[in-house]
Amino acid sequence: PAMVELGLTDQVEQLADSALKMTDWMTASMGAVTALARQSEGNHREALALLKEAIAVGDDHHVAFNTARLRLSAARSAIALGEEAETTALLSRAEADAQEMGAASILSQIAALRTDTEPTAVGE
Repeated sequence: PAMVELGLTDQVEQLADSALKMTDWMTASMGAVTALARQSEGNHREALALLKEAIAVGDDHHVAFNTARLRLSAARSAIALGEEAETTALLSRAEADAQEMGAASILSQIAALRTDTEPTAVGE
């Protein structure tokens, strides 16, 4: 109230907007934690759904690094479910974002995941 009385209405609105965005992202992050628990239990369908919700919020709030990590986790569930198109889309977007940020750790995890999931040639 004191800030409004001082004529700082714009700043108060900006602070309120930032707080709401933070709340959305924190809620999405908790959903992602639940998703990782579901993955560890082998419930990849629920994990993938929860991770996609968190990814959507991350995209809306431009949290690129964390969202790239969520896409990597979601790709693991998509792989477990045999959803190749979903896996490709998730890894491609995570890779593009990681390259843009120079996130070497995410890029190496993507490369390892792709190597682990590539079909082997007959006779190898």
